[in-house]
Formats: sequence, structure tokens, C-alpha cells
Amino acid sequence: MNVRISQQATACQQALNEAFRFIAEFPNANRARAEFAKPYRIHRHQAHLIFYRVEDDEVHITRIRHGREDWNPNS
Repeated sequence: MNVRISQQATACQQALNEAFRFIAEFPNANRARAEFAKPYRIHRHQAHLIFYRVEDDEVHITRIRHGREDWNPNS
């Protein structure tokens, strides 16, 4: 069982790294969300949401949440 979990973790990490590369290459592909105090952007990747900000020429990934979590600041 540990081998299977390790393989799943490695696959998840590789997939997230691909999403990070996409965000780095196309940081404005996702719109800035108005419901946050700072201009966050959200990139959906499989079952996860990647929250990030673009400041000058840098991308700051601040949070990764599962898509089923209640993350809405207005709820």
C-alpha cells in the first residue's frame, strides 16, 4: 500500500508542477477575482484550485485548496 500511495503522491506532484509552469508562462490566463481584498487569480487544476497573485513580473502562489472546500470569503 505504501508504494501505491507514494506513486499517487509523485503523480500529483508532477501534475501540480505542470500547472505551476502553465501559470508562470501565462500568469494572466485567469482573471483577477474581485471578491478578494488583493487581486487574486484562481487556476483550476483537476480537483484543486491554485490561488495566486501577479505582482510586477512575479507570480506568487499563495494557496492550494481542494475544489470542494468552502473557500468563498463571502459565505
